Amino acid sequence: MKKYYLLFPCILLAALYSFAQSSSRISKLIPKGVINPVETIQPMPPFMVRVEYVGQVTETTSCSKETVGEIKVAMSWYNNNDETGKMMLGMISSPSELQKQWQKNTDELTDICQQYKNGGYGENLKVSEVKTEEVTGGKLCFFDVTSPCVESAVKASQRTFARCFIFDGKTQCDIRIESQCSPDEIKAMIKMIVFEVNNFNFSGLL
Repeated sequence: MKKYYLLFPCILLAALYSFAQSSSRISKLIPKGVINPVETIQPMPPFMVRVEYVGQVTETTSCSKETVGEIKVAMSWYNNNDETGKMMLGMISSPSELQKQWQKNTDELTDICQQYKNGGYGENLKVSEVKTEEVTGGKLCFFDVTSPCVESAVKASQRTFARCFIFDGKTQCDIRIESQCSPDEIKAMIKMIVFEVNNFNFSGLL
């Protein structure tokens, strides 16, 4: 039990050393189409690193060219060569914990989707069902809403809502996107992030 009592003060102390980093250090983790990213890296040596960024997404199916979508990505890498890092990996990597994260994303999108279907965001909307797909190390869920455009060269806009959570054995990654882009565009963006996370050297950020 002593390990658990010592763990959280260590995390708090390490968090005091968090700082914003230049994009050059994590640029591979940010896909094309994301603009104005705001990044934060929290090294907690020697046991973990937390990386987050939020940004805007260039929208390709919007009725207006002046709109942007939103993206938020949070990653936590754990050092399994460190005793504390290994202990934390054991706490977060159980099948029940991973299933809880996947279910949380699905439930959240299902609730938003139902609000659209119930007319909470307007009429004349075509709302898809929430779909789930397997990705490397986790699951991606999404749905889209098609709405007519008024006084625009574009006939209709398509807004996609997506959530993805993966765990590759060392790194947790949670991805959230809402943007007027097609589902295929958003899925491609997420799969690019997943690929880069799986191949990124997070230990170099300690």
